[in-house]
Amino acid sequence: MPTLPAQQPAGRSRTRGDFTVVYVLEALGAYKLLTPAQIRDVQAKEASVRLRLLKERGGQGKRYELSPVEVVSDFNFPVPGRPGLMLDEDKISEICALHSGGRFVKIDPLKLDMALITRTLSSPFARRNAVLPVEKQGGVMLVAVANPFDEELFDNLRAIIGCEIQPVLASKADILRAIEHVYGFKKSVAAAVDLHQSGQELTNFEQLVRLSSASDRELDATDKPVVAAVEYLLRHAFDQRASDIHIEPKREETLIRMRIDGVLHPVHTVPRAVHAPIVARIKMLSRMDIAEKRKPQDGRIKTDRDGREVELRVSTVPTAFGEKVVMRVFDPDLAVQDLSQTGFTADELRTFES
Repeated sequence: MPTLPAQQPAGRSRTRGDFTVVYVLEALGAYKLLTPAQIRDVQAKEASVRLRLLKERGGQGKRYELSPVEVVSDFNFPVPGRPGLMLDEDKISEICALHSGGRFVKIDPLKLDMALITRTLSSPFARRNAVLPVEKQGGVMLVAVANPFDEELFDNLRAIIGCEIQPVLASKADILRAIEHVYGFKKSVAAAVDLHQSGQELTNFEQLVRLSSASDRELDATDKPVVAAVEYLLRHAFDQRASDIHIEPKREETLIRMRIDGVLHPVHTVPRAVHAPIVARIKMLSRMDIAEKRKPQDGRIKTDRDGREVELRVSTVPTAFGEKVVMRVFDPDLAVQDLSQTGFTADELRTFES
């Protein structure tokens, strides 16, 4: 296998086609994360794994470009010397960034600037190219990409954005998940606002539609905006392993916050026009009295998430600007089943158990 030079600046002398499984294997081998036998195993099975992943992730009739990082991560190789840790997409992307002389970024959905993202790139462009604006520092836009050598994409981004860019490598799964969250929720809220401005009655809108399971099908343009907005909200809370969801009406807008690891994070602000229909939708799912808005109410929602049952306890309280909603998520997977899941080091765990 030819040896690639480490620490080569991304996108300078390489092209999009150079980011291959061969390159990923060489990067992991250079950092002693794969043995020669493991590398040969990937090379022998790459074609069959690629075919299976394309069927799983491509969907029906959809064109999906598989990343070499996705292929290698599917083998679930352990990280040498780190029991319980696997070479997942994040770890492999981090090593590839180091090997190419670039940077790796772990996308934090709670820190994304939704306004910056949606005004910088269109949803189709972002999805098609697996690219996400992260932040703007001075006159340079930090952009998360799944291919560190795609100079053609970088040139297009400079022309579209109108400033210099700094590509940083991120896992494709993280990028696509963030794109789905940002653009999907924005589209649903915008559609609901359009309905409000057209004079349709939003507060009764939830009576016309039913909740569809996100695991059954993907949301599309035929979904009703209020229903879709609530679905995106719940899906994001599950993905982030949130324990609480707070929907708080303010004078000019509604603030949506989620409690993650004990800390309450602001995740969205939505126009006041869609506050009432979103609350009504949640109340309907919780079997509350939709017409009663002057008294506190309690209810519950049971739904499936990846084949397991998740329960949400829902409370509403009237405030000066509308009803406040608090949803408590009871997900069995959030409970710590073993002390090794607490993040203790081996020494700390032994001290705690002694």
